[in-house]
Amino acid sequence: MPEQRKTLLRRGLVAAAVAATGALQWATPLDLVNWHFALPRLYYLPIVLAALYEGWVGGLATALLSGALLMAQTQTDTVVHHTLEMVLFCAVGTITGGLAERLRAAYRDGALAPGF
Repeated sequence: MPEQRKTLLRRGLVAAAVAATGALQWATPLDLVNWHFALPRLYYLPIVLAALYEGWVGGLATALLSGALLMAQTQTDTVVHHTLEMVLFCAVGTITGGLAERLRAAYRDGALAPGF
């Protein structure tokens, strides 16, 4: 499979995961409060995947998109709580992406053996 096609497939997978999490959160009835506190944690999966695939920029972009979807639903929690969650999304995406970029650079430069 060509590299450009793999990249588009990865980005589509991440976007679909973010959209599915948002749709699941919106479809959950408001009286299921515990689910509304648990479902936003699913956003971390596509954030980490994007960070691993695309580096810190991809992780941060996915974190901002996830945060925007989370902020759109304020019926179940306060804006302050969603804002703090969005900050954590951005931190996880940026740090994971930065570490993934450093690891790729170490492999490329020969500092790490390919089997490490």
